[in-house]
Amino acid sequence: MGNCGLIGAFSSTSGKADTVLDTNGQILYYNNGRKALDKEDNDDVLTLKSGLPSWEAPSAGGATVTVQAITPTNAQTTTSTSLVDIDNCTITSPVRSGGFLSWIIFASVQNDTTGQSIGIGVEINGSDKSSAQHTPYAAGNNAIIMSDATDDLDGGDIVGRWHAGGGTAKISSGSTVFSEANTFEVS
Repeated sequence: MGNCGLIGAFSSTSGKADTVLDTNGQILYYNNGRKALDKEDNDDVLTLKSGLPSWEAPSAGGATVTVQAITPTNAQTTTSTSLVDIDNCTITSPVRSGGFLSWIIFASVQNDTTGQSIGIGVEINGSDKSSAQHTPYAAGNNAIIMSDATDDLDGGDIVGRWHAGGGTAKISSGSTVFSEANTFEVS
């Protein structure tokens, strides 16, 4: 197969790498001959400067990521056939330029009437953005409904909303069933 150069450079029997690398953690590179790049501090980043490898401390900045989570009030009910706010289900987004957030709400809901639909939605800055609807199989059965939306980081409110298609709907959030709203924010 022939000598590809790489095998001979790292072979301990060739004597080539062994004469350059003499400390644990060194990296072998070529610049008018084999050179050793000594290891640096933990968390340093390997970069190229003028075409040659070097270690540097990570640059400041980068993405800011935050997560918020809230649990809607357990056992709340609604008979409204149009979207109304879910108790304890509002998150205010931070203000950061160039960023966005992703919001998701999942709710364990229960109806008291067979065939009754229940809807979950998201309102951002006073405007309904998305909704999902589900009809549990029979009265008293739990169903999970999920709705999501995205928005910029403008300091506005993101609100979980819901409605009942007739009868009474209930949100459950306890030890055996769970409902939660989350945001994932990146800027």
